Amino acid sequence: GTLAILLLHGGANTSYSEKAYRGLASRLAAAARVPVLVPDYRLAPDFVYPAALDDAEAALDYLAPRPVFLVGDSSGAGLALALALRTPPDRLRGIVLLSPWLDMTARGPSYETRAWRPDTRTGDPLYRSGAAERRETQTLADLY
Repeated sequence: GTLAILLLHGGANTSYSEKAYRGLASRLAAAARVPVLVPDYRLAPDFVYPAALDDAEAALDYLAPRPVFLVGDSSGAGLALALALRTPPDRLRGIVLLSPWLDMTARGPSYETRAWRPDTRTGDPLYRSGAAERRETQTLADLY
């Protein structure tokens, strides 16, 4: 069958929906000339693991028998990788991870090495609030 793209949205597993990714989906569809599906998967904290992964797998099954290219952004990239690990290789044609959030514990070395330093205005602004933000992220990981 014709190739399709399954696009999994970001949002820290707790926010956003497929509506926030309609623009990206339409640009991908136009550029690749294939259909793009952006599922509205269940989010934490209302739903815990593996709800989002099960929903992503259901979206993949919906596209069968088409070969699928997975695309995920941020937390959706982590979800895409988890889905790829759960999926028989012959179902997938490839995977693209856009700014992937793969460390659900927020304890990797980059949280320190890339920390925002206001005195020198260096580092990654995403790591601006330091320890308090990491504690919040760890809570999200526990929920998911």
